[in-house]
Amino acid sequence: MDQDEYESLLELTAQCQLMDLEELRAGIKGKTRAGSPSSDLELTYNAMEAEARATLQFVQDRRIARGAGSASQEDIDLINIIAEIERREQADRQYALSLSVDPDAAPPSPSVASPLLTAGSGFGSAYRDNQQGSPFSSSSTGSGSNWPWPTAESFASSQGSTSSQSSVYNPPKPQASTSSGKSTFVSSILRLPPGRSSVDCVICGDFTAQAYQAPCGCFYDRQCLAELFDKATVDESLFPPRCCSQQISFAQVRSILSPRLVQKFEAKSEEFKTPNRLYCHNAACSRFLGPAASTEREKSARLCTQCWRTTCSFCKSVSHASHVPCETDAAAQQVLALGRQEGWQSCPSCHHMVELDTGCYHMTCRCRHEFCYLCARRWKECTCPQWDEDRLIAQAERRIERDFGVLPAVARPAQVEARQQDIFRMAEDLRVNHECDHHLNGFFRRGGSGNCESCGNWLRDFLLYAGLRALQTKQALIVNWVKAEHALSRARLMKEMVS
Repeated sequence: MDQDEYESLLELTAQCQLMDLEELRAGIKGKTRAGSPSSDLELTYNAMEAEARATLQFVQDRRIARGAGSASQEDIDLINIIAEIERREQADRQYALSLSVDPDAAPPSPSVASPLLTAGSGFGSAYRDNQQGSPFSSSSTGSGSNWPWPTAESFASSQGSTSSQSSVYNPPKPQASTSSGKSTFVSSILRLPPGRSSVDCVICGDFTAQAYQAPCGCFYDRQCLAELFDKATVDESLFPPRCCSQQISFAQVRSILSPRLVQKFEAKSEEFKTPNRLYCHNAACSRFLGPAASTEREKSARLCTQCWRTTCSFCKSVSHASHVPCETDAAAQQVLALGRQEGWQSCPSCHHMVELDTGCYHMTCRCRHEFCYLCARRWKECTCPQWDEDRLIAQAERRIERDFGVLPAVARPAQVEARQQDIFRMAEDLRVNHECDHHLNGFFRRGGSGNCESCGNWLRDFLLYAGLRALQTKQALIVNWVKAEHALSRARLMKEMVS
């Protein structure tokens, strides 16, 4: 199968896959509530669509690269002509220098034309005849010099020769190199939509003429995209890199990342995709050693190639003889006891300890495993309640105080009643729309300082709150507050008129 047939087969397969996805999506359209988060099936369809479109882009890039390669081959004749002109100029200079020493020096005979400029000889044939030799070798000139252009002696000796071999510098035959192919592929990845000369990066907000468009439609400049993948190797909650809850394909963007970052990300991908991990027991090393043993019978001593110490694959401490039972880690047992006392829960997949601060009992660990906070079973496989009412009311109160401030110490009854209604409205909204859907409706900016609900950091200048639902709820609360103030003013006015 030649390249054209291979590319046509890839293109046809990707197009058929896109047509099948359209039919599958038409079958589930209208079966979910508007504004609800994407289901696993929809996310799978999105990933399949991204892969098919990446295949189509790959085929297009291959065709562009092949066209550029054929164009380079056609330019060889012109390059050889320029090289022949340079060779003659160099010979003239050498002859002028020889005249300064010996005025009787014989000039080179111009009667014999170069094979490059001989009619019917063919420029490409001269290149093909000489492409096997190195242009810097001694055979390229008449002397042992490594200078790529011929000397006067070699020029004079070449006049009497009828050989078709040229003594000019011939460039190496162009081949499909990694760097050139990468640059062509990079330009196609960072290509903007038709009709747009620049876009703003979703991370830094700067306008750029080269940006990567994520599957959700957001744009990233090259530096911010690299920082996103770099942070995903440090913070597991950011792995795999995603935007608007849609995963960014590493295979699609790896050509625009540095080789060091690609190597680092591939190593961390293997680590983060391992549920039960084994690390070097040496605290100063802590190198990832692969998956841990699930039973004591499967235990073995794992050698760390960084600090050259061995670790037991089951108890994850210093390695010991296989017939010696693994000892219980006293420090780990103390942490587990403290977790049971405080009501914490451990992830069934990676066994990390988690604590519920706000929100429902639906927990998503940093290893991406979803489970119930009460019973630790896989999410939606138990009959536990979804909310704790006290936590729900507390979260609603925090959001109302965040958006409208704290009531004064001596508040009017109308203000207290309006605040209670606002808290009730916010609690009901959280009960139905507790999932974060800012990827569907964007962020809204609020000036002033405050604490971030995700990381807890104090931000000085502004905060962003997410989702159209949050904006609609805030607008409804503002209308409710205005109505309460208006009713209070009317009551005060009626009281003054009566008195």
